[in-house]
Amino acid sequence: MAKKKTSTHAQDLIKLLPQIDDEGLLFLLRQANTLIYNQKVDELNLQAEQLSQSREKGKAGPGKAVAKKGPQAARTAGEYPVSIEKGAFGTSYIMAIGTTRKTFAEYEMLALVQVCNAAEGKADAMVRMYRWLDRNRDDVLLDAGIGSAKHPALGAMYAAFKETFRVRKA
Repeated sequence: MAKKKTSTHAQDLIKLLPQIDDEGLLFLLRQANTLIYNQKVDELNLQAEQLSQSREKGKAGPGKAVAKKGPQAARTAGEYPVSIEKGAFGTSYIMAIGTTRKTFAEYEMLALVQVCNAAEGKADAMVRMYRWLDRNRDDVLLDAGIGSAKHPALGAMYAAFKETFRVRKA
């Protein structure tokens, strides 16, 4: 049944294509490539997770305990690489937080930089960023698995802001 929906959506898209200019078509092409890439990454991540789980089960014998891994596992800031790059059309930014990629409008990125500028230091910036994201972009917190203001990904985000935007004291 899902295949029929996809087919219907594809037919609808094909009908609309003659009405879209070249710039719009280029945008759609880039979005399609991004969607395909993300689907492949999701498939690979799922396969890696399944392989990891099967290996853990294989190691666990009678009387052996296996540590569970997941969002609640302790991680260091080094395990949350954060990078920020300008979007294709120059009107947005793409932030990669670990394996999560999120797009931010320029005004959102400016707001986060201002939040970091207003902070008294890294710990204060982490609390302020968490509060801002919770109010304005909770999807980032959910998708990146950030459950508190002390999450190491926020520290990595602060470091990325300092490196990319020259966060300075007010």
